[in-house]
Amino acid sequence: MGRRSSGQLGGGVTECPGVSGPKIVHAVREHLSYPVRMPRQERWVIFGDDAGDPSPGGSSCFGYALLAMRSSEIPGFVEERTRFRANTGTFHESKGGAIGSTGFAAVLAAVSLGVQTSGWLAAATFIRKERYSGAWLTPTDKLPHDPTFLRNYVIRKALEFLFDEVNWSPQATADLVLDRVDYSDAQVGNLRRYLAGEFSEHGRFTYPRLTHVTHADSIYVDGLQVVDHVARLAYRVASVPSAETALAEGRIFLRMQTVVTGRAFSMSAEARSGLSRKNRRS
Repeated sequence: MGRRSSGQLGGGVTECPGVSGPKIVHAVREHLSYPVRMPRQERWVIFGDDAGDPSPGGSSCFGYALLAMRSSEIPGFVEERTRFRANTGTFHESKGGAIGSTGFAAVLAAVSLGVQTSGWLAAATFIRKERYSGAWLTPTDKLPHDPTFLRNYVIRKALEFLFDEVNWSPQATADLVLDRVDYSDAQVGNLRRYLAGEFSEHGRFTYPRLTHVTHADSIYVDGLQVVDHVARLAYRVASVPSAETALAEGRIFLRMQTVVTGRAFSMSAEARSGLSRKNRRS
């Protein structure tokens, strides 16, 4: 048998033992299989924070703000936040502040730039309690008030609104990261299943398929600190419609909707049973 020498792809040299004279060169055609570059799956990362009080009393309105970006935009987001912290000397949790203050305005300016140039999405959904007649705020004979279910409902409405009229692939997936509240493990599981459409009569809701729902403390998640500013701005617009500064800021990048009333719906037997057990314990 001959021995193939190392050489360039597409050719080779075969040495024939015992045969003197010039080596016989054979053209060797090699079939190379190159990996096919598959299109990267569209994946979104969504940060969310609430504003207001979901109970019947307290604040006049309650809502949820969301900030979303494709996963490919995360490095640019991290770079922007690093630059913000270096320029302002802010190395602790960056939340709150007065609307219109320098720091608050700088965060919103970065969000506005991301929405306009990098395809970020920013939206908020609020309810005004005096006009809202949904079951989770106003107890009925069949359904008691429940802040957890109200919060879940508003999160879902905000997600639908966030991706409304946005071009996203039917195969797109998303991570949802929410500012931590006092949810039990069962309530977190219920939220994930609800957002996946398991309790919906019409199947999945109209936003990318959620693969993870994470509750985190904003002290170590920059995305939650940023969306906190968006939520505060949205709350100011919803609760004080005459607030010109907030309106001017919000018009640049933020989409908002107010849920005026609730809708009639049929609760699944599993969800109704779980709610009944909860009420018996309380």
